[in-house]
Amino acid sequence: MTVPLYPAEHFYIVTDRIEGVHPMLPVMRDPDGYIYYKEEVGGLLMGGLEPVAKPWTVGPIPSTFQFQLLDEDWDQFEPLMRNAIHRTPCLETAKVKMLLNGPDARELHARRQLLLGETPELRGYFVCAGFNSADIANSGGANTHDPGPPTAPCA
Repeated sequence: MTVPLYPAEHFYIVTDRIEGVHPMLPVMRDPDGYIYYKEEVGGLLMGGLEPVAKPWTVGPIPSTFQFQLLDEDWDQFEPLMRNAIHRTPCLETAKVKMLLNGPDARELHARRQLLLGETPELRGYFVCAGFNSADIANSGGANTHDPGPPTAPCA
């Protein structure tokens, strides 16, 4: 059975403390900049889901791989950082403690939507994939129901 996903590198930074950042800061997302933020011990964790992700491996994932980090790649992360500094100028002077890179699943289809539903190859086998690191945030609203085209609100 085929699921059109591939392993990609996923990057995010963790900063030192930033004035005004506190534990009750909401998780924030800027879809136009492909970035997201959340509070992390008084600083920010900022990552992104770039539109052209860097593939991790084209071969099979090693059977011994579990919970490991991949190498840093500041060149790949730079467009996300530029977008983040534009949206959050405090990042220009914030001390970055680390750049983390770990594998993530990306979808191979152009619509960039979740892959939900029964597979054509195997009746009764359902797939729920393509969340791209947002599995917990998106899973509550994920369903295979297609309500059809949107309708105009009542006047």
